Amino acid sequence: MGEIDPTTPMGKVQMQIIGAIAEWEREIIVQRTREGIEARKAKGVHLGRKRRDDIPIDTIVTLRIAGNSWKSISRNLRIPKTTLLRRREEVENLISIRSEKEVSE
Repeated sequence: MGEIDPTTPMGKVQMQIIGAIAEWEREIIVQRTREGIEARKAKGVHLGRKRRDDIPIDTIVTLRIAGNSWKSISRNLRIPKTTLLRRREEVENLISIRSEKEVSE
């Protein structure tokens, strides 16, 4: 292709054409990616990482009832805090279920 001299009128036109083609190509890639994601969602395919099944939820519930913070539970069990907090709703539901059983007994 040779060198393009951006100081000349012809060089400026060539740079603009190359830039326009690059922008168009990027938009096509984005469009195809979005279409691919939508197609996978339509098929019911799970997107993202798999959910961790090795987390001891009962232990976490017991520690939370005992008053431990999420940070201390994370350190003690060597599980990232963000991973624990993703399961927070599940843990809180189990805590409420346990507390209802204790009240009814």
